[in-house]
Parts: sequence; structure tokens; C-alpha cells
Amino acid sequence: MVCAIEIILTFLNMTGLILKKIIMHPFRFDWRLIFVNLKKDERHTNIIGTEEREIIWIPNLIFDNSVEDVQISNDPFSSLVVNNSGSSTIILNDNLQEDEQYHGFDNGITYTRVYKMKLLCIFEQHKYPFDSQSCFVKVEYTKCLLTI
Repeated sequence: MVCAIEIILTFLNMTGLILKKIIMHPFRFDWRLIFVNLKKDERHTNIIGTEEREIIWIPNLIFDNSVEDVQISNDPFSSLVVNNSGSSTIILNDNLQEDEQYHGFDNGITYTRVYKMKLLCIFEQHKYPFDSQSCFVKVEYTKCLLTI
């Protein structure tokens, strides 16, 4: 699975950065998911509802160089949107109306969440402001271990 992560940063001061927004698109293609009546070419209209989002798996990612070890979460502040990029199949529903059914392996899910965290970065200040500096966002994948 290929996932592009877009990160928007804001410069805080010479001791660190603040991470403002993270977008993973598409982070999930799943053959087990089926979507009904997706809107075409409208980015924010295929939002996954509260009940459905509780069963969607979100990877355990931690911002390793954040002060608070912030973890990506599927909370009310995040947004999950289905990208309508596949073809549909017409099905007949219980009310004898036609619905369009879309399979999850063709239609990815985009995760968006605004974060406010301080990232730890080391800057060389002796040439400031006549140089450029880099600060890497370290994202680490962790596996959940269940202890019984």
C-alpha cells in the first residue's frame, strides 16, 4: 500500500517547530469495505460517519521527535473521507431503488487531522538568518501488544 503523507509546519522559534496539520492520502484501501452512493469529484462530501469510523483501522504512528510523543488517533478532531476513484455496481435496495455500490479496494480513505505539538529540532544558529535549516518529522510505527 502506498501512502503519501503531507505535513504542514509552522516555524515557532530557533528551538523547535509546531506541526499544524497531517494528511495521509490515501492511507487505506480495503477489499472488505463497501461504500454506497459516493459523490463524484467532491472531495469533502464522502465523509465517514461516527459509527463507521469506529471500525476503521488507523495505523499506530507516533511523532517520535515531538515533546509529548503524540500519537495519530481516530478521534472526533480527525476526518476520514472516501476518495471516489473506482467504478460502481448498481444494486437494488429494500425500497426498490437503485444504489451505487463501491468497493474499498478501488476507493481509498484520506485521513486528515490538525495537531498542535512542539517538535524537537536542533538548529545551528551561528549563520542565522543567512542560511537554511532542516527539521525532520520522525514518524514511528508501533505495534500494539496485548498482554493477558
